[in-house]
Formats: sequence, structure tokens, C-alpha cells
Amino acid sequence: MLYSRPAHFSPVMPTFALDSCSGVRGQKCQTVATYRGVWPQNVSTLRLLGHDVFGQGRNSRDNCVNFEAGGVSGRWPFASGCQHADWIAGFAVMTQAGKPLPGPAGEGGPPLVRGFALSASDWQIEDTWHVAGLKGTGSDHVSLRDKLVPAANFFDVATGVSHLPGPLYQTVAEYLPLIHSVMTTGMAEGALHDLIELANTGRQQLRTPAPLRDSELFQAELGRISADLRAAQAFLDAQVAGHWRHTLAGTLKDDALLAQGIQAAIWIAATCIETGLSKMVVVPGERTTS
Repeated sequence: MLYSRPAHFSPVMPTFALDSCSGVRGQKCQTVATYRGVWPQNVSTLRLLGHDVFGQGRNSRDNCVNFEAGGVSGRWPFASGCQHADWIAGFAVMTQAGKPLPGPAGEGGPPLVRGFALSASDWQIEDTWHVAGLKGTGSDHVSLRDKLVPAANFFDVATGVSHLPGPLYQTVAEYLPLIHSVMTTGMAEGALHDLIELANTGRQQLRTPAPLRDSELFQAELGRISADLRAAQAFLDAQVAGHWRHTLAGTLKDDALLAQGIQAAIWIAATCIETGLSKMVVVPGERTTS
């Protein structure tokens, strides 16, 4: 998925999110596509030539780059897709003379963090992803030790200027909260769907006078969480529409808009968590679990 309007992917991604593994992979496809504008140009060119599988490790405070030597050492968790990747990217704190370099906020602010990409053959993949769910993401640890990274392979997400045309390549940070919110609402919708299916089986808990579907308390709680989920979905739709208007106007890269998107994502996540936990609904005399 190299390019799509948010209004197009936001209705589709919740369907993928019903399957947690597919949902994470779908989210990663859209996120990686948005990153392309600030990727090293040589990596972007290789993708256009068919090298289109990309893994990405999460940042860690322990990972650092010696600015003078260009050597990278560190260990990155949650490198989803690394087992099948042609390229793997990581993020690291930039240091000089053993001290972190200041970031965009200057002295006293967060240190300078930059991304870099290397061929998958340059990385050590550690077999650490042993989980009950999300097994298909293959989110192992990846590591490097004193690896020399060419300057052309570094990129800057926060302040980098996109070298690709197109509305979505203006910035990365402003869209990330919305991409997460799309997945959150999809998983909550799946939880609600499972709860309704459970009730429709005619399940009746011990010492309760009626099946779930006939319980007035269950019906009231089901209606409440259904309304909460619709409110979260409506909020997300409105936020996506607003972001897209800014995208078309060329005004998407904005600190106030970033804060607004994060605020929306937090509220949507909190609402959907409550909806997801609705798979445990109190009914008279018993707690129902699926």
C-alpha cells in the first residue's frame, strides 16, 4: 500500500483488525508507506525496483550512534516482519564524545533521534517472539554491534523534508495517532461482535433467571457500549476528515494539529478499551466471560 487517502483506508483497516495479526500487518503497511517520504532515497528507489519488504525495530534509550564514527550499536524490540525483510530500520540517539546531541527543541529538550536503514543481512535477528497472540507478526529483537552506517542511510522523521511528491508524504507524526485509532476501533468492534454472538447462542449463567439475550441488564449494557463505540468511530471519522483537509491544503505539518490528533487517539483508545472489556459483562448474580 504505497498510497491511499485516509478516507479510503479508515473504513477498511477495522476489518483487518478483527484478525489481530492481519490488523497489525495492515497498520504497518500504511505506516511504512507514510514513512517513505523521509526514508533514505536509495532505499526508496530499491522499493520501486521491487525490494518491497521492510522491517522496523522500536526505539530504545540504550541504542546510540557515535556521530563522529557513524558506528551503531544496540538492540531493538518488536521488529515486526524482520524474518522476511529486505531492509530493516531502527532509531537511535545521536551522540558525540559520549554525550547525546540536542534535538530540535535545543539544549534541555529531548536528544536528537534519527532513523537509519540497513540491508537485512547486516542485522542479527534474535528468536525472542514467543507469544500466545500476534505470532504471525514475527516481532523478534534485532541487534547491531559497532556497525558502520553510511550517512546516506540515515533519515529524520521529526524534521526531515520529504523527497517524494504527494499529499501523504508531507509528514509522518500527524498521521500516526489516527492509524492507531483505526486499529483500535476495529478491535473494539470485533469484541462487540463476539459478545453478541455469545449472547445469541442462548447462553445462560448459573443462578441467573434468564439467558443473556433476555436479561434487561445485559441489554442495557450492550446498548451503552455499542453507543460508545459508534461515538469513537464518529470522532475518528471527523478527525480523519479534518486531517485530510489540512493535507490537501499543505498545512498538515503543525504542532497544534499533532496535539489534537494525539488527544483524539487517547480518547478513542480509552473508549474502545472499555468496549473491549465488555466481553466481561455483569449480569444478575454472575459475571459473564467468553
